[in-house]
Amino acid sequence: MKIFATPVDANRALNPYTFLLYQHVRKLGVSVTEFSPRTPIWSLKNADIWHIHWPESEANRPNILLAIIGSIRVLLAIVLCRLYGVKIVWTVHNIEPHEKTRKFLKGLVSRAVRHCVSALIFLSHSSHRDSERVFGDTSKIPCRIIPHGHYRDVYPKEINRVDARLRLGLDEQGTVMLFFGQIRPYKNVPQLIKAFARLENDELRLVVAGSTGNCTELSSLIGELSNKDRRVIFVDVFLSDEQLALWICAADLVVLPFRDITNSGSVFLALSYGRRILASNKGAMAEIQRCVGKEWMMLFDGDVNAEILRKALVEKNLAVSQSTRPDLSEFDWQKIAERTVGLYRDITRK
Repeated sequence: MKIFATPVDANRALNPYTFLLYQHVRKLGVSVTEFSPRTPIWSLKNADIWHIHWPESEANRPNILLAIIGSIRVLLAIVLCRLYGVKIVWTVHNIEPHEKTRKFLKGLVSRAVRHCVSALIFLSHSSHRDSERVFGDTSKIPCRIIPHGHYRDVYPKEINRVDARLRLGLDEQGTVMLFFGQIRPYKNVPQLIKAFARLENDELRLVVAGSTGNCTELSSLIGELSNKDRRVIFVDVFLSDEQLALWICAADLVVLPFRDITNSGSVFLALSYGRRILASNKGAMAEIQRCVGKEWMMLFDGDVNAEILRKALVEKNLAVSQSTRPDLSEFDWQKIAERTVGLYRDITRK
């Protein structure tokens, strides 16, 4: 069986999800080739399946001309797959694109994939249910629920919390709350800082670490809010894996106050380092909580506020010890690869 996939390794620095997936798929004897913007489009005819993730990503290119050309290329690839009988599998990471720019272009590509897809993979039952709001009836399309995998053994090894804080110049004492990852409007970071400002404990620290990218207004707003409270540390840079590991290992609690979320790699990265999480009760969060337990994931409804943070800090003090780790066996990559290959075999037999 020959699989072309978009992407495989291309976005490993940003998110190693597809790298890990196909690393384990290949261990099962399946050939996987990256179908990138440099791959001749006609080479798809040699594939059994084209497995696509984030089909709208070409429309996110900063240059509008390149965004249009890239999106047209995706549409042509879909047509070629139809002509040669190549099956299309789409892993639906987000029900709707988080970035609201170029809606027409993204919608055009997403509709084309939906109408020509041979199977859909959802990372959670909730995203499958929510998909009908956008996709309509999916009962006639083979669908599988295959969860996101953990990030153990792919990021740098865990560092002792005290050592991590020393390397970052943080006080060894006190409690550090952390938001990390790409900072976008839907992630609700300004509201988190405002809620944190209402906590009166001088030994608390809130670290916001991650790049705002081209969101200059958001960067200015977060910078302005953090400057008002010396306990808030704002690190507006794209973090290397080593930097990510340091900040996570230095933290006591990871806070993810998303206004809107389907799935989150940040959750699995925090859990992979054995860090407790406070997150919005949206998307797949409740399903993940049922797997790892409430001692590892605390959920809240609505916008984050000071009372929610205060309660989480009290519960943190009653938490499991630093030496224990959550059970992530449900998110093992070998299991995920086996279920993915099982779907490949099912749809190629038909």
